Amino acid sequence: MFSDSLNEIISLDKINFYTSISFSIAILIAMYRLWKGPNDFDRIIGLEFLSGVSVSIAVWSAFIYNHDTYIDVALAIASLSFIGTWIFSKLYTRKETE
Repeated sequence: MFSDSLNEIISLDKINFYTSISFSIAILIAMYRLWKGPNDFDRIIGLEFLSGVSVSIAVWSAFIYNHDTYIDVALAIASLSFIGTWIFSKLYTRKETE
């Protein structure tokens, strides 16, 4: 009886809708920082934030669709994001020293 009343109050459709809205807002914020960043560091931060949102979307999709493959996709996105940020930072520090 308790679970029926809980399902009426909080439905998965509402949770999915509000989660999609929050992911969309986060993507817009990341794209704004990536596009309008005043310097290179802000653009790198925007790219990192965008990849973090992508990882969150992949994990949320794994939860919703009950597929383990999305977790692998999230790990791949996180790994590539880390490697990309590391390469950008190495290139930027080399450019400063020269």
